[in-house]
Amino acid sequence: PFSVRSVIMSDGSRSATPAKPTSLKTVVTAEKSTASTPAPTELDEQDSNIIVIQPGALHTVIGRSSDPLPNVISSVIARRMKQPSGNVCEPCPAPVATPAGEEEMNTEMALVRDLRGQLLPGKRTSASVPVLQEENKRNRPVKLPEHNDTQALETLESNEAVVVGVDALRLKNDHEEYQLRRPLTSNGFATYPRESDTAVHEDFVCLMRAALQSEFAISDENISQYKAIIILPDTCSRRTIKTFLELLLNNIGFSAVLVHHTSVCATFGAGVNLACVVDVGHTGFNVSCVQDGMSLRESRIFQPYGGLAVEQVLNRELQGIGVPFSTPLDTNDVYQETALRQYKEKYCRLDLDDIKRQKTLLAVRRPGHATIEYTIVIDKELGRAPFALFYPEYCSQRTDQVLVGPKDTYVDAEDAIFEDNKEVLLSADRKRAANTLANKKAKEAGLDGAPAAKASKGKGKGKGKGKAAAAKGKTSTAVKPLTIDKPSLPASALPSNLESARSSAVTSPVVGAASSPVASREPTPVVGAESKPAAPVSIVEPEPSIPKHKVEHAIKGLHQAVWDSILTCGTNAEKQSMCRAIMLTGGGSKLKDLNIMLHKQLYRSIPFVWSKVIEEVAVLERPKDMDPQLLAWKGGAIMATLTITAECWVTQADWLKFGVRAAREKLPFDW
Repeated sequence: PFSVRSVIMSDGSRSATPAKPTSLKTVVTAEKSTASTPAPTELDEQDSNIIVIQPGALHTVIGRSSDPLPNVISSVIARRMKQPSGNVCEPCPAPVATPAGEEEMNTEMALVRDLRGQLLPGKRTSASVPVLQEENKRNRPVKLPEHNDTQALETLESNEAVVVGVDALRLKNDHEEYQLRRPLTSNGFATYPRESDTAVHEDFVCLMRAALQSEFAISDENISQYKAIIILPDTCSRRTIKTFLELLLNNIGFSAVLVHHTSVCATFGAGVNLACVVDVGHTGFNVSCVQDGMSLRESRIFQPYGGLAVEQVLNRELQGIGVPFSTPLDTNDVYQETALRQYKEKYCRLDLDDIKRQKTLLAVRRPGHATIEYTIVIDKELGRAPFALFYPEYCSQRTDQVLVGPKDTYVDAEDAIFEDNKEVLLSADRKRAANTLANKKAKEAGLDGAPAAKASKGKGKGKGKGKAAAAKGKTSTAVKPLTIDKPSLPASALPSNLESARSSAVTSPVVGAASSPVASREPTPVVGAESKPAAPVSIVEPEPSIPKHKVEHAIKGLHQAVWDSILTCGTNAEKQSMCRAIMLTGGGSKLKDLNIMLHKQLYRSIPFVWSKVIEEVAVLERPKDMDPQLLAWKGGAIMATLTITAECWVTQADWLKFGVRAAREKLPFDW
């Protein structure tokens, strides 16, 4: 059949012409195709003006929120110095193994376990250390000229004062006129020896400006047309957050900035609403539990060792098996540290059954110099290096850098108006809300006429007694806190309505509130009913009486830190939910078989008192098949498209007018 369609002629008139025979399926498909490719809207243009930044110790992930994948740039900067000073970054002390830690690790490596960490019969065997030492000493290092090395670094000659990113690693620095620096760590800004914090901040600003110019062609003139979302670790201090806002808004010149936590953005990127997020970085790792888009403050833990500690232990193990280094590799040297990191990513793994006796190659490359290659025979002894994440006694670190549920005591001068009167203002708000709620409940219960009835009764008896009764009525209506016995149930098991009733009864101004059902929450007696003892509230079943978990301020393994973070959650159901959704993020989490070993160690180390409560432990592997290093960035890009974040931007005008108070009021997390 033919259908008649209205066709618009060139003169604007319409004419009915028979159209070609089309089926309904063709029409629907055409409509879907036109609907699936809409014209670019204003919202899409706004998303392209939002830059999402995730700074890191080794790499900074940066990109537009509309990009499918971001750019990963090296977080290193080279500055021309007046006097030669060498390639100096933040000095990292070499780890020292304790005898107890070494013995414990050797015992664990010899045991054979199944997927759940249960012991199996037999022990792992490997070549003895003297045999490896003798073989490695026979393999002398080889110097390979640059033109014969297919992977040699391209040499860059420059006279600029500052060189940023990968170009900084390609500089020909024979006379050491450039100093290589890394201004960032896994928990904020680094510290330079013999230099102030201003130098660190200036290096970060130069790094960001160069990245914006080279990757997105954004100059200083049009930077005010862009917004920025910066993703920071959960344990960042107020001072660090304030510094990032100051640099991005005032020094770089973004029109508005939104700050959020790494763990929350990782859950957005993975598409889950709650998870225990483990962010493994280069100089440390953060553990935090996220529920409904909020990072639980008490569950935040930072341990000051990560991928760099694994490289330091690897360097020590290579020396122990007889690798003929002319001088031991220095992890403070950028080029030697890069060689160790590439060797770790290629050969180190946590599944000891996959580590076999084999010949490997370690190449140290430096621009303008010959490549030095070491042929190394390895065996299962190489597995000690990644095991340092679970046995930190093998690489002792400083306990003063551990952060557990951080309670930031830093008070900024700009925020002193609130901080100096914080308790007074908050208590006044709580009392005002409680009084309003109590008056509302009292009126509903019909108790608002009790004071008037007592006053009229006093007037009938006499003038003096009436005055006394009136005076008594006045004093009785004053706000006085009432002592209420605490219920036998724990606070976490109480329903929300009972909690609100308790808070309203504490400051109830109504006469006789202590004996009223509103205050005591006791059932009203019924005439003719048998008197029974008051039964406890059973709306929510009481949870087992397990003592509250206390987190020690000490260096702990990765699995122990995860348990400490999970067990700080409120209810048993929340703990079980977190155990089912443990998520690894960060560049350090790409270590081979890390998720398998973490799963085994978590099963082995379940605290005894919680063994009957926790039924299942699951470590998510590559959620949505994304690179763990890019997962938090993807969540930040998704967050840029949400309308709820429109109220969370700190603009330049807000920052200039209110300072830190704007961050406290607008940022989407507890300041």
